[in-house]
Amino acid sequence: MLLTADPNLAPSDMDKEKQLSMETKFGRFLRVTSIDETPQLFNILAGHMAFIGPRPGAAKNEEELVQLREVYTPNAYEVRPGMGGYAQLIMKRQHNPELKAKYDSEYVKNISFWLDVKIFVATI
Repeated sequence: MLLTADPNLAPSDMDKEKQLSMETKFGRFLRVTSIDETPQLFNILAGHMAFIGPRPGAAKNEEELVQLREVYTPNAYEVRPGMGGYAQLIMKRQHNPELKAKYDSEYVKNISFWLDVKIFVATI
């Protein structure tokens, strides 16, 4: 359990600066190396996720992202979510829900084995 100054305040409710100020060196290492993504492998093995696909929204932007994704046809909810995806590859670490919804829709429109291979290789 993460301890915060206010026990009623979840990290997803904090702005980015506040989150970063609480990050430890070890935590930063885990995020930079993406080792913190390892538990998602269990979701992939269970069939709930794919390696490549639209990434689920962050809790803070979830409502806005859900609404924006539903505007586009096809939308990201027509395929399984993934650990990594087209939007993350294009946007790197930008946080723009509107662009993410657009790129996720483009991925669903053009989904193919070769596109997944390209995203996988570029992600590594």
